[in-house]
Amino acid sequence: VAERVLYLPSMGFCFLVGFGLWYVLRKAKYKCLQSLICLLILCFLVVQAVKVFQRNRDWRSNFTIYSAGAKFNPNNGAMLTNLGIEYAHRKNYTHAEHLYRTATEVAPDHSRGWANLGGLMEGLKRYDEAEEALFKAIEFGHGDNTDGKIMETYEFLIEQVIMKNESRLQDALKVSKEALLLYPNFAKLYAIKGRILLKLNRTKEALSELEIAVQASEIVPASHYSLGLAHLQLGHRAKAESSFRTVLSVDPTHKGAMLQLGLLLASTSEKDKLMLAQRLLLTVLTAEEFNTEALLALANIYYETRDRNKAVEYFVRFLRLSPKHKPALHKLGRLYYKMKKYSEAVIVLKRLIQLDPTYQDAAALLQTAKEYL
Repeated sequence: VAERVLYLPSMGFCFLVGFGLWYVLRKAKYKCLQSLICLLILCFLVVQAVKVFQRNRDWRSNFTIYSAGAKFNPNNGAMLTNLGIEYAHRKNYTHAEHLYRTATEVAPDHSRGWANLGGLMEGLKRYDEAEEALFKAIEFGHGDNTDGKIMETYEFLIEQVIMKNESRLQDALKVSKEALLLYPNFAKLYAIKGRILLKLNRTKEALSELEIAVQASEIVPASHYSLGLAHLQLGHRAKAESSFRTVLSVDPTHKGAMLQLGLLLASTSEKDKLMLAQRLLLTVLTAEEFNTEALLALANIYYETRDRNKAVEYFVRFLRLSPKHKPALHKLGRLYYKMKKYSEAVIVLKRLIQLDPTYQDAAALLQTAKEYL
């Protein structure tokens, strides 16, 4: 594959050979000898032209060049890994796995082969094999001056493999601590550790890790989003709002930040913030039609702003997904009553009383609604 880097260095040698042939032709005394030399040169050029044509066919794509290279040198781990990547791109995962495993057999310390094998196993949901391969990639990668790749491997191992099993959060935390001992300046690892601590409900510890992450790097939406969640859990509403707004300033399509900021602002009484919450939650629902948090928050916004028709629409949509939510049933019953839709109010309030006969004024409101029928 590396013959491309020899083109310019070989020019001097080619000139030297050409000069030598010219000198021999010039000094040759017999015409038959000159003709023989010319014939040999012509044959040589034809042979080389055929070889160039054949080699150009190998260079048509990455797949063809790596296939040719692997055929010529079947014990080259890097070549086999590259060919495996091409097969993976073509969704031929069985052959890709075979090539990755062969690469790690012929070159056991080839960290990139192990990393690609781990990534493939993760995609196939074979997490135990993925974890084993990724640890191998980290082990053999330390001597390759590829710290960036090792840190990326740690990140992938923790988030995409170990944390896929919620019962292994402690294992994920342990690996993140080990990684930070080796790479204390890698901001993403602090963010990952913070997210793990959040899942473990160790919110104050998570907050300090996430603050290190956001201070140590440029604005990374995932880090600021997790920081906002930590502030939210600790009741720091203003700081949570600031973090979510920072995320959206960098990534306006971040659905998590839109949802959390919308939910946060939906509980305020400020008109401008309520309008922003409404826009954010409607945007979330265009992508996630059945997001119950967004549906309920929008229903409550419309309820508080007295847009009764919209409030009814969103309470109905929400209750299709969460039919036993008592506050939503109560508010929908009151809305129907105020809109003089007494038969609908009776149906909804009966459902509520079946769930909780003593819920607020539901019984009295039901009795009043029945009187209008």
